[in-house]
Order: sequence, then C-alpha cells, then structure tokens
Amino acid sequence: MGFQSIDNIYSYNLFSPLSGMPNSISSNDLGEMFVNPASLASLKNLKLSLSLFSNEKEWWERQEYRPNRQLVTLPFILEGLFVPNRDYDGWYDHEAFLQDTMYLVQDPDLGADVYEKNASDWQEKKSRGGIDRFMIGFPLHYGDKNIVLAFSFINNLLLDNYDRNQTHLNPHPAWDGYSDMPDRVTGAEDSIRVTWSDYERNRLGALNSWTFNCSYSLTTNLSIGLTYNKISGDTDDMVQLETIGHFDILEGYNTYKFRYDSVRHNTQGTSKFNISNISIGGIINGEKYRAGINVMLPHKIKRNWEYNYVKNMVDSSSSSIDKGLDRMDMPITISYNIYFKPHEKFALSSNYINLPFNNADFTYAGDDSLYSKWIDKKLFSFGLSYWLPSNIILTAGVQTMSQSYIPDGQAFNNIGPISKSIVFGLQLPRFPSGGVISVFYQKNTLKYYDLYFSNTNWTSENFNRLDITYSISF
Repeated sequence: MGFQSIDNIYSYNLFSPLSGMPNSISSNDLGEMFVNPASLASLKNLKLSLSLFSNEKEWWERQEYRPNRQLVTLPFILEGLFVPNRDYDGWYDHEAFLQDTMYLVQDPDLGADVYEKNASDWQEKKSRGGIDRFMIGFPLHYGDKNIVLAFSFINNLLLDNYDRNQTHLNPHPAWDGYSDMPDRVTGAEDSIRVTWSDYERNRLGALNSWTFNCSYSLTTNLSIGLTYNKISGDTDDMVQLETIGHFDILEGYNTYKFRYDSVRHNTQGTSKFNISNISIGGIINGEKYRAGINVMLPHKIKRNWEYNYVKNMVDSSSSSIDKGLDRMDMPITISYNIYFKPHEKFALSSNYINLPFNNADFTYAGDDSLYSKWIDKKLFSFGLSYWLPSNIILTAGVQTMSQSYIPDGQAFNNIGPISKSIVFGLQLPRFPSGGVISVFYQKNTLKYYDLYFSNTNWTSENFNRLDITYSISF
C-alpha cells in the first residue's frame, strides 16, 4: 500500500471548500489559514467556527480485451464473453471447442460510454459524514498592530482509496511496462504459464489534524503568518490476490490450455501515519486586490505498518506477520493566491500549487521495486463571488488537479490524469444569534485509462461533498 492516497491531505488543506475557495485570502474566514497563514491578520473579534460534512466517493471500471493474431480466443475469457467449462479443465482450447456443445461466446455490449457507471465491470462506494472541524481565532491588539492567533482541529482527513483489477495477469503477455513480458510463443519448444487473478486493494481511514496559526499585520499593506500543522491517524489496509486459473500457452499461435485454480493471498493490517509541517505566508494588500504566497517547509511523512499475510490453498494454508517503517521526505512546496474585487458586489480569486512529489525521497522497509515513481501534483482553482442584498454571498468555482501517478500506456510521463471539480457556495449572515452559515457543495470527476497491447481499462473516480459551517463572532 505504501503512501497510497496520502497526497489527499495537501489538496484538502490548501483547497478545501471550507476555506472559501472562491473567496481565497479575501475575508476573515478561519478556514483561510490553510490557504495562506497570513490571511487572518485583519481579524478584529473573537471568532468560532464549527463544520459538518457529508462525503460520498465512488469508483468503477470497464475492461475491454481485444483478440489478436497471437491469441484469438483467449481474450474472450478475460472479457467475460466465454466462461470455460470445468468439464474440460486443462484441455487445449481448440479441442474443448470441438467437444463442448456449450462453448458459446456472448456478444459484447456495444454503444455504451466506456466511462459510464452502467457500462462498468465493477463498482465500489464509500460514504462518510459528521463533524469535520472546529476552529477558533482571537486577535491580540498591540497599539495599532494586530496579532491574531488561531487553532483548528480536523478529524476527517480522508484517505479512503480503492482499486480492483479482475484480470490481473502474471506475467502480462501483452505489456512490457513492468519489464517482465515473456517472449512470444512461436514454436513447439516454447511455452509460458500466465496466472490469472482477481486483485483488490482497499484503504479505509481518516487522519486527525491539529493546526496552530499566528498572523501579524506588519503594515496596512503587508501581512505575514506562520502555521504549524500536526497530522496523525490510522488506516485499515487490505490487499487481496485471488487466483482464478492459469493459461498455459504452448507450441505456437492460439494454442493454449486453461486450468482453474484456487489460491488466495490476503494481506491485511494497519498503517499509522505521522506528519508535522510548518508553513510561512505573506500577503500584499491593495485597495482592490490581495496577492499572497505560502511556503511549506521541507518535512517528513512517516508510516508505521503491521500486516498479516495469509495464503490459502485448496489443501493447506500459511500465515506470517511483518512490520516496518516507511518514510517520505517532502521538499519545499510553494503556493500562490490572488484575490481581486473590481466592484463592491463582485470578486474573483485564484489559487495555484505544485506539490513536488517527483522530488520527494522515499525510504521503504521492504522491496522498493514494488512501488511506482510519483510525479508532481498540480492544483489550480478559479472562483467568483457575488454579493446579494442583505450580505448574502453566492460563490462558484472550478478546480483542476493532476494526479501523482501515470497510468500504464500513457503517451506523456510528466503529468497525471486531471480531475475536475465544480464548487457552489452560499453564505447566509445575520442569524438571530449573530452567526453566519456557509454551505458549500463540491462535485469532482476523474476519468483515465490504462492502455495495453491486449486491452484497455477505463476508470472513473467521483466524489460529492457537502460542507456546512456555522461561524460566530463576539
């Protein structure tokens, strides 16, 4: 599992809808301390904030196998169009075809959008909700200067992650990206065995975050700030590889035997994450604009893990326990923010960050050849706000975020698949208690494909999130 999905914590803190993405560094929203540590320097009164959330995340995938000159009928099995008869287990495929009257290949589904949910081979959904964060900010006035201290506790930095490959092949006979593609079987003396398994990976858990912030107005046009962030928590991890059968490719073109098998490799346990980082920010304040920069200093991400490995076969089983410490060293990370209000009822904002995972150093307790190299993750957001009568504020924004991995068979190896989000918000002030309620809705969509000589896997990952925040000033 390694550090799978740990990159989520950076996009959450820096681009959370709760930070008022379309209002970045524009107001005294306590959540903006995650966008820029200097953003609260103008806070004049004690302020409290409590947030609730509801999050639903879904994954699904469609696999399409293509017949080829080397193996004409084998893809029909992997595609699910033909299920081998167990009465002919271990037979040559062409002999089973002649003898088995039930050797029927189904017609493939045509016309469906390959990324649509109703065209998928498998689906997975996880839902969460509850209290998300508590924040407090209080100013300390020193003459005409303003020092603001703030604290935040978050208990739902979600690391939920899921992946599945129902046609895991080892070795893969039609892909050389793992440096293990076997030689082609073209003669009577040639043979290889390809093991077909159902692979499943699941990580479920949420981390806690304690954040301490201090911001200070150096002048009326310049603010600085510092944030210390402590993140820790556990996840439940599971990786399972269940063997379905073996393809013995023999003697030449389209000559193979299929044999069922039943072996299950199950790895299950926990990961304990521990992260500490410091950010330094500055904001230049103009009459109609604010421009900020946030520098997150180099820091370490530690993962203590303990796994139980179980191997179940038809007539025996075995198990073992292993543990270790993995570490990721993150380099300096810089983000930029700008806010522009050309009219009293209208404002624009934008944020950008490049998370330099490509330059991160990884240290694994186990074999690091099992892990793919990470690449930089780039996030960009743009939003607008409009003030209605009674200080009701409507907000809308878009966000793009490249992933920290490259799917198999991609033409470009310097940027990952790009997810797209839309965010809508509504701020309702002047409640009888004097508080303000902010509601944000975010819809995120990610689509990408893995391309092999033999097949294409079309993957979709989506989530919908609703955040409700109540803030009150004294």
